[in-house]
Amino acid sequence: MEERTVIRTYWDYKAILEILDLMEFEVLVGEDEDNNQCLKLHDLQGANLGDIESDMFEDFDQLIGRMDVYFDDYIVRPLEEEFENEIGEWDTWFEMYNRIVELPYERIKDYEWDINMLGLWIDAYYNVGKYSAS
Repeated sequence: MEERTVIRTYWDYKAILEILDLMEFEVLVGEDEDNNQCLKLHDLQGANLGDIESDMFEDFDQLIGRMDVYFDDYIVRPLEEEFENEIGEWDTWFEMYNRIVELPYERIKDYEWDINMLGLWIDAYYNVGKYSAS
């Protein structure tokens, strides 16, 4: 089976960084114990829940996977509360997103940024985006 690699654009990274900024995190480039470059998170609130600041990530995909709990708190739950009557129960964020975007634009227009961030996060987290063979 052919390995698939996600192709990310400048705008993908910019949007991911914007989401992290919303959650009051910044991405730092650091070194692991073998002096290899890695990504780290700095919690701007100082909470460092789950000792997240000690985690080291090889790439944005690993970092995104670690942030799903925070994303759920900042984006998913508020959308769920706002649209629960229209979308009913859902099993995945992907299913929730698809149900919300099918609603009339007039109903969702005030939540467009949050909905777009949900779509981006789904793309990043579930690797639903563009791929190339490597």
